[in-house]
Amino acid sequence: ILLLCSYEKSFMNDVKDLPLKERAGLPAHATADANALVQNALARLPEGTCAAAYQAWLGFYNSKLRKMGWSKEDLVREANELVLKCWRVSQLPALEKKTVGKMGLAGISGLNVTSG
Repeated sequence: ILLLCSYEKSFMNDVKDLPLKERAGLPAHATADANALVQNALARLPEGTCAAAYQAWLGFYNSKLRKMGWSKEDLVREANELVLKCWRVSQLPALEKKTVGKMGLAGISGLNVTSG
């Protein structure tokens, strides 16, 4: 099973050689139990895990901006929505100024940048 967000649909072109079939998503009422389990598991993750995943997600999709048709502002907005709405983290994970600079995201609004 390969689960993709709608904005990741173009990745299907990268795996044409695999026997994958696209299926429609389930309606919200059909996923309520699974959603509760996932949210419970996410709530128990150590803070550092979410921070590392956030940074990795930014790094991965930063390298795919052209393919995604995103700007750096779009990237940060999508990352923040993932963290705050899907992972339900109460505040954005901090990123070191050095890391933000290496990613080419210095000056992009919406990041929680620390000097550390």
